Amino acid sequence: QFVAQYGYISLFPLLLKILPPTSRRLKHIMNLMENDREIRTKYGLLSLSKTSRFYERGNAPGDKPYWRGAIWMPINYLAVSALHYYANVEGPYREQAHRLYRELRENLVSNVYKEYKRTGYLWEQYDSKSGQGKRSHPFTGWTALVVNIMAESY
Repeated sequence: QFVAQYGYISLFPLLLKILPPTSRRLKHIMNLMENDREIRTKYGLLSLSKTSRFYERGNAPGDKPYWRGAIWMPINYLAVSALHYYANVEGPYREQAHRLYRELRENLVSNVYKEYKRTGYLWEQYDSKSGQGKRSHPFTGWTALVVNIMAESY
């Protein structure tokens, strides 16, 4: 059964590198990743599409959205890693993967650095509209993956 909402769940075949580099599904997922009306922002990939009826809505009464729009480093790390992989193997979507890799890598590193400079912290997640750090801080857990992204160590 298909999930009716676009978000991180839609990216897993690419994230896990299980699609052959010639798969049309790979192109479809990368098109989603570069669509500003869906999950792409200048800060990273959103956990849930802006077009979803659940986007930025609370999980329960009095509970702020958690996985409903925020930018999370572990999934973005997997995306950068997978795009790097697909950009370096032969296939019809190699150029698109390379372009997306460069753009997403730059967006993530720039935003985490901007927020670290502004607040002195790495954050658990980042706001979908402003890129500002949200929730737990200091949070050097998975957000420290930005160092691997900077080093291109995947």
